[in-house]
Amino acid sequence: TDITRNEKIITGSIYGSACSDRDFLLYAEKYLEGILPVDLIIGRHYKIDQINEGIGDMLKGKPGRGIISFD
Repeated sequence: TDITRNEKIITGSIYGSACSDRDFLLYAEKYLEGILPVDLIIGRHYKIDQINEGIGDMLKGKPGRGIISFD
């Protein structure tokens, strides 16, 4: 009843409400310019044959971000 009585709103979010067409290009440009240090938040690296391990770690809620590389 707290939600309805106090007129609260529940809002979902995908990609942090970013506009992927616009913002992902901007993020890539800032990363390549050295302004957006994405490397600081990447905690794990997986090769493509480790994709199941990477997905498993994500589903377990392991902290940090993981990257799957295709090389």
